[in-house]
Amino acid sequence: MTSKQRFRLILAVLMLGFVGAFASGRAWYWLLCLPLPMTFAEVDRNRDGVVSFIEASYVSSSGTREVQQDGRRCVEYYALKDGLPLKVVCPP
Repeated sequence: MTSKQRFRLILAVLMLGFVGAFASGRAWYWLLCLPLPMTFAEVDRNRDGVVSFIEASYVSSSGTREVQQDGRRCVEYYALKDGLPLKVVCPP
């Protein structure tokens, strides 16, 4: 296999992967939510197995605030749109 053929094969695999991710709803997660410490399941707010653009946009527009939970200082991620909590992360 020549280097040109190898490049075309890698490009084809990457393109198929992107198309598959986009079709499955994971592309929105990768583009908008990857910097956040949230899993795919946490971003999928309605639990239908697909992250819609609306869900990804809602979660990606988030802020952080310090909260007390069980006597520990924790960080709460919340939606900027309505202030509802998305996730709480506490130190071990």
